Amino acid sequence: MLSSKGELYIFGTGAFGKYNSPCPLSTSSMGNIVDFDLKNTFGIALDDNGMLWGWGNNSHGELAVGDNEVRSVATPIIVMK
Repeated sequence: MLSSKGELYIFGTGAFGKYNSPCPLSTSSMGNIVDFDLKNTFGIALDDNGMLWGWGNNSHGELAVGDNEVRSVATPIIVMK
């Protein structure tokens, strides 16, 4: 769910547990979210600075951050800047 202020909220059951109510997804350096896409095990968001952010399982390198580490917080995807 995307708020009118560009804040992304996640909820439901996923790779990092169960969220019974909307929980904000944020990082201190992330701008306002202008677009996002959620899949079964990961998510990608675009902020108003043109930076892509990814979080989730990443077991097959789907976040394009150079490894297969799980990301429980949004991580910048530098190769797509």
